[in-house]
Amino acid sequence: HQAGRKESIAADGIRALLVDRSGTIWLGINGRGISYTSPYIKPFSLIQEHGLGPYSLTFESVRAIYVDPERGTWIGGYGGLNLVDRDRIVSAVSAFNLDVKQRNNNYALNSNIYAIHPHPTKKNTLLLGTEGDGLYLLDTRTQKITRFPSSRENLPGTVRGMIVSSMATLRDGNIWVG
Repeated sequence: HQAGRKESIAADGIRALLVDRSGTIWLGINGRGISYTSPYIKPFSLIQEHGLGPYSLTFESVRAIYVDPERGTWIGGYGGLNLVDRDRIVSAVSAFNLDVKQRNNNYALNSNIYAIHPHPTKKNTLLLGTEGDGLYLLDTRTQKITRFPSSRENLPGTVRGMIVSSMATLRDGNIWVG
């Protein structure tokens, strides 16, 4: 980061980093949104929070980035989940509704998203790791959210701990959380 230079990344506090298949570099920055660049876009560009317009995020503290080859780039952070249209980068950022109390057995999803990962065996399904509320499954087509059960013991099919800041999946369907 170089203060005062528009072509620089937005700030020093990088909390998420991803390089997609096209070579675009996505940097999730604490309190400043997303800085991104690619071999075709120079210098860095910025997506920030500026209300609910089509060119902005609904939050600025970014913690997770995942590129979905079919839908676009999912951005999670303190305040929710946004989807950046894969064909139009900044021109179509949409908030993803995580208010699930009305639809899914009164689950109150913590909107501080720390990790986003595709489910290893379920198409159109994302795993969402949260700060303090464990792990969720999100069906991106229906928007149905399901919470993984948590337990203080190491019981099969449960998540131990309520802060999920990283994930890895295996081809056999096993999910590792940290």
